[in-house]
Amino acid sequence: MNAEKTFSVLQDDAPDLCFSGVLLAELSNAPADFDMDRCTHEWLELSLYRTTGGKLVCSRATCTMQPDPDRYEARICTDDAGVVAFFGYGKLSKELYDLAGIDADLRVD
Repeated sequence: MNAEKTFSVLQDDAPDLCFSGVLLAELSNAPADFDMDRCTHEWLELSLYRTTGGKLVCSRATCTMQPDPDRYEARICTDDAGVVAFFGYGKLSKELYDLAGIDADLRVD
């Protein structure tokens, strides 16, 4: 089990989130190699934390090698449904759910 640490999660146009807790999962789809002159690719960095108080903190960074600044979003959730509402159903998000043990499947009878 991960030891608790203190984290600071960046947000654009809002206060950064500071808390104690554990990192449940993090993933990135950054390309392995960059051609600095030709790279226009954006990539995502997703992180999910559980605070000491039991809340879930979601973090999404949209990164690029271009002059445009990286973008940072975060949300505090109380349950898995809130996490799924924040991250959505993209491939990287589904991989994050698997790592964190979140069941985001839709059950059909």
